[in-house]
Amino acid sequence: MWKERDDCLLANAPQFDDRSSDARKVGRLVAAACATQTMRLMEMTIPEPDQKARDAFQAESERRAADIVVTFRRVDATAMQRKQQQVDDGAPAPLH
Repeated sequence: MWKERDDCLLANAPQFDDRSSDARKVGRLVAAACATQTMRLMEMTIPEPDQKARDAFQAESERRAADIVVTFRRVDATAMQRKQQQVDDGAPAPLH
C-alpha cells in the first residue's frame, strides 16, 4: 500500500507544481489528490483509525509529497545548470 500511495504522489507532483509556489502548499494539493491511496494505507495499517490517526496519515502524506516536489525541483535545476554549462563551454546546444 505504501508503494501505491507513493506512486500516486510521484505521478501527481509534476502536474500540480508550478515551480514557484511553496513546496508545502504543492505537497498539500498532491496529497489531497492521493487521499484515496492514503486512506487505504491507513485502513490496512490501523483497523479502526480515529481522527488523530487520520490526521497523522494525511500530514505524513503531505510531508512526503512536499519532499518529492523539492527533489523534482532540485533535479530540474541541476539539469538546467548542466545545459547552461554546455552552452558556456561552447558545446552545441540541444535542439529540443
